[in-house]
Amino acid sequence: MADTAAAAPGRPAAPAADPATLRHLRFICLNGDVHDFRKFMERHKGFDLNSVVDTGRDHTPLMLACDNPQATELVRILIEEFGVDVNSSMSERKLTPLHIACKAGADGATMLLIDNGADVTARDLVGRSPLHWACIGSSLDVVKSIVRRWGAPALDVMDDSEYTPLMFAAEHNRADIAAFLLACGASRDAKNKLSHTAAELADWYGHFDVLKLVDEGAWAMATKALQQHREQQAGKEAADSAEASEGASSSAAAAAGDEARAAGPAASSRGRG
Repeated sequence: MADTAAAAPGRPAAPAADPATLRHLRFICLNGDVHDFRKFMERHKGFDLNSVVDTGRDHTPLMLACDNPQATELVRILIEEFGVDVNSSMSERKLTPLHIACKAGADGATMLLIDNGADVTARDLVGRSPLHWACIGSSLDVVKSIVRRWGAPALDVMDDSEYTPLMFAAEHNRADIAAFLLACGASRDAKNKLSHTAAELADWYGHFDVLKLVDEGAWAMATKALQQHREQQAGKEAADSAEASEGASSSAAAAAGDEARAAGPAASSRGRG
């Protein structure tokens, strides 16, 4: 019996296709297999590539390809040769292909999407923009490209938890990205819903390179505290080692004494014999 891929609101279902056919297309897109994709499209002319073919994740073929950093060529073919919608969105999580590519660190796909009109201001279910995800998973070049396209408002844009891009860079130890955002004018003083700044997040996670960029005073205090902790640990380890050595010496001396005492009577017996 023929099956159909489900459609998200505003998007049509895929043409009638059996489950094995849809699984085959999902596998092709996830693996970025250009050769098999062209063969698939020859056998299934007219297949709607803007439809959802992965109902479990609500993904279109483009979304699946964007989740693989090695599938850049397939992303290019889908966009430039087949004209797929670069701004399609998952019905529930509201992730767009650009969100997915930034999250996956698929820099080639990200650049293609931006160059072909992907919405850099789109928000997902928790209010994160592609820039938020890029500060976690993408390269500095991607971050620069998004900021150039979006402009100054991108620098301090907040998600639903009031995290800024700089906060994500601080939390995930992206010193190069943090330096760029700060140079562009990102706020050091912004606070999330828990009243944490980027500096506090960097300090909490032990990302001292980022902390030094965001708040040099806090970095100096943190490094001093870390040095004191290391010195205390070294002192404790030295004391433990000395105690263990002293204990071993005492044990050895006691053992030697026991042996001498045991040998004494035996020697006396031999002498009397």
